[in-house]
Amino acid sequence: KYFWGGFWDYFHFPAAVEVDDIRGKVYVLDYINYGGAGNKYGGRISVYDKSLNHENQWFKSFNGNPAGTKPELITPDIVYSGFRFPADLTLDEVNGLLYVSDSMNILVQKCSLDANGHPTHVMDILADFSFPTGIDLDTDGNLYVADSGNRVIKKLDSDYNVVLEIGMPGYGDGQFIYPFGV
Repeated sequence: KYFWGGFWDYFHFPAAVEVDDIRGKVYVLDYINYGGAGNKYGGRISVYDKSLNHENQWFKSFNGNPAGTKPELITPDIVYSGFRFPADLTLDEVNGLLYVSDSMNILVQKCSLDANGHPTHVMDILADFSFPTGIDLDTDGNLYVADSGNRVIKKLDSDYNVVLEIGMPGYGDGQFIYPFGV
């Protein structure tokens, strides 16, 4: 009955999804898409209401619906942009924070989430990145970032200081060529 993505909110290259059960939102990171405000193909995060009964109906829209009918489009609550090819995101649901690895800006963006789950940019996290890609968060508030250009995984503490670099460039054990995910 429903599918995500319509005329202006369709996906080009959806790369990551996070679900916020506390605020009832779903965050979809689109690596290459119109970001709004003149940010053509810079990437964006679309925020959807989780309470709707979303089903991906791309196939059914052409093969399962009566002729001349279309499934109902679900448009995002908000589209957050300001990225240059964001690769991944991770959610700190309890503290209402969203972290985005912003590859071409060579940083991680930290966003706070309001009660409605809408993100607001708080700060840029700089850690001598060179094309950060994958990102994750542990229960102690440490960030792990795949720093593809530097060919390491960086662990950042809760104050965003690099406390550990995992791996080194190369082809052997414990070495990376271009780590992309964590």
